[in-house]
Amino acid sequence: MKKSHLIALMTALAAGTAAAAPTLASATNTPAGTTIENIASATFQDPGNPTGTPLTSTSNKVTTTVLPKPGFDVVYTDGTADGNTIATTPVLTTGAVPGQKITTAYSVVNNGNVTLTVALAADTTGAAAGQTVQYFLADASGNPTGAAITSLTLPVNDPTTATDEGIVKIVQVVTLPTDPAQ
Repeated sequence: MKKSHLIALMTALAAGTAAAAPTLASATNTPAGTTIENIASATFQDPGNPTGTPLTSTSNKVTTTVLPKPGFDVVYTDGTADGNTIATTPVLTTGAVPGQKITTAYSVVNNGNVTLTVALAADTTGAAAGQTVQYFLADASGNPTGAAITSLTLPVNDPTTATDEGIVKIVQVVTLPTDPAQ
């Protein structure tokens, strides 16, 4: 680059007349391992030749690899628009009888950018002897299906599709003890 062009570029940048055109993709929910490349360019008028053809300068290519950012949430699913009213309305079952199964639907949501394995376990501290808690995958209607599970694989959501691959629906089944005196 000629010395006059370098000085012209510096002058244009200082004057704020250069226009950079980065091509960075949004890192939000971009899957880990994705490569993002960027080349910036600036077009400016040479102050020594104000009627001449505008000059263009480009940067070196910068390559960035998205790092893993694991994260998930377990959300109470009640069929309302927000799907998460448990914070203001706890699940309360009244009139339960010995041996009754109480089911509660949840959505496990991958809000990170890597596939995760999530262990499912309930804190049963203080629960009556004989009470069990199991987890099942949910069918389209929200009913438990298949064998009980103790973990699940939570795929990363692909932001390029309309489907939300990062959500797995599950059902928690609490079986009350058959002898309430225990």
